[in-house]
Amino acid sequence: MNKRLEAILEDARRLTTQERRELLERLDLEFHHDFPDDSADEIAAAWLQEVDSRLASLERGEAKFSASYVVKSRLRERLAKS
Repeated sequence: MNKRLEAILEDARRLTTQERRELLERLDLEFHHDFPDDSADEIAAAWLQEVDSRLASLERGEAKFSASYVVKSRLRERLAKS
């Protein structure tokens, strides 16, 4: 990532959670047209591939399930620290 993008990311990290949410929404609205409509198919295909990969990892015993409330709690803790 170039230095300009790194600086923007650092600034974004100092925003409140609500400000970050608003920034993401505005970026999505601003740049949504930059991506072709067929990208939805590519995204769906990539997610299917990711799901297959994660399932295989679980079946090999390399990963484990976590309850959603545990994951959300960890994410809240991480966001509170940033």
